Amino acid sequence: MTMKKKGFTLIELLIVVAIIGILAAIAVPNFMNAQVRAKLARVEADLKALATALTMYRFDNGRPPNDMTTPNHGWVVSYAMLTTPVSYMSNILADVFQADDVLQGSGVHRIGGPEGLLSYDYGTDEFHGYTGANKNPNHAWYRAWRNSTWKIGSCGPDLKYLNVTHISGWISGTAFDATNGLNSAGDIFRGEEFYSKNAKERGL
Repeated sequence: MTMKKKGFTLIELLIVVAIIGILAAIAVPNFMNAQVRAKLARVEADLKALATALTMYRFDNGRPPNDMTTPNHGWVVSYAMLTTPVSYMSNILADVFQADDVLQGSGVHRIGGPEGLLSYDYGTDEFHGYTGANKNPNHAWYRAWRNSTWKIGSCGPDLKYLNVTHISGWISGTAFDATNGLNSAGDIFRGEEFYSKNAKERGL
């Protein structure tokens, strides 16, 4: 006697598909959040490495790398001073989060040329913080960075710098805060004084 194999009914298949859909709806956001958290941890590690290299460079040279070395101010040109002739870092680090707004602009912030990845943001008080014939301190820089001679940063998960050309954008509540949501607006940044005074408390 031949036994007939019973297959799934349409209703059973629909139930299975619905269950898979529910599980996917739960798992995918968790997976994406885990990716963002991993990138945030990488940014923290990269900024720590950059801060250490910049601190050593300043100890040896009396000032941080110049960020006015070319007519087209470029972060990569400044970071290159950390790799040669003295190797404070083995290579220029690319920002884990690539800013859409900067990618559409010129290639002076890209590693390896116009098609390369963006480096982390870089600026000094000399470039941003002093204005006028008498080199008077720019109060906006002081409000943001106090006595720091440099600042470094990442655009963060929203992939946009809120203000990349003027430091007033760094002092108007634009710091990234994960408690506002992993993909919330805000930049991740460090300054020399911030790093030196708060690194231990922040575990950096």
